[in-house]
Amino acid sequence: MGVLRTKMAALAGQIADDAITWLCPPTYLSDVIVPQVWGASTQAGRDRVPVTAIIPCAVAREGRRARDIAFEAIGMHIQLPHYQDTLRDANIEVTGKTEDVDKLIDAGVFLYGTISDIRDGLDRFSRAGVDEVVLNVAGVAKGFGLRAASRDLEEILDAV
Repeated sequence: MGVLRTKMAALAGQIADDAITWLCPPTYLSDVIVPQVWGASTQAGRDRVPVTAIIPCAVAREGRRARDIAFEAIGMHIQLPHYQDTLRDANIEVTGKTEDVDKLIDAGVFLYGTISDIRDGLDRFSRAGVDEVVLNVAGVAKGFGLRAASRDLEEILDAV
């Protein structure tokens, strides 16, 4: 079940097989979403419901700009009110402008950098209570093609 906010997290904890998040920084996951999912599953007498985070990412390479790739990957989402509300709950104010993605890069929502940087970002999600991640290289695919996206994904997977 897709989860952005606390009521969705509670419902996922009660009925879902997995709580799947998108555009949630690690701190918001550890402080709000994960405890809500796990608390609701415990209260419902269920096994702890796992949390999966979909994480947009890209490896830093010559000719790439983090802002451009991030906007390709998540730009349309941050223009929608429900994502803006979720990010506001996570203390990230966005209005849908291109430069807003810088805030999401800084917050670790969009992982960009060296393989080591991305591995460290994934570790933050793990420490936040995330059981599984889905690496999303759509921004790279849109801007640089499928081969470039596959290369990023392979290198990230090799590192972790």
